[in-house]
Amino acid sequence: MASQQKIIAELTTSFRDNGWTGLSFESSEPGMVTIYHKDILQNNKLTEGQLVSILGTILNPDIVSNLKDSGVKQGTFVDGKYRKYPIEISRKYYDCPATGFF
Repeated sequence: MASQQKIIAELTTSFRDNGWTGLSFESSEPGMVTIYHKDILQNNKLTEGQLVSILGTILNPDIVSNLKDSGVKQGTFVDGKYRKYPIEISRKYYDCPATGFF
């Protein structure tokens, strides 16, 4: 879990250093990550296509590899209105066109 916590802290710092001030990663249990993106404030829940597009930007192959190497396999994405979306730590979001179809 220590390696997982270290990777997650590094990801939050790295994204914030690159201008993603509303994005943070947290973990409270082994194998899980919660990704918060407080800047997504639309009234309706994200569509599958919107979620795929967002996660495709965040979960690039290097980040997926780092998370998986630390034992993270799944998680939750939380938007700025605290709506939760279950996710897997996978390249499928990055490899998928932004249509929302896998």
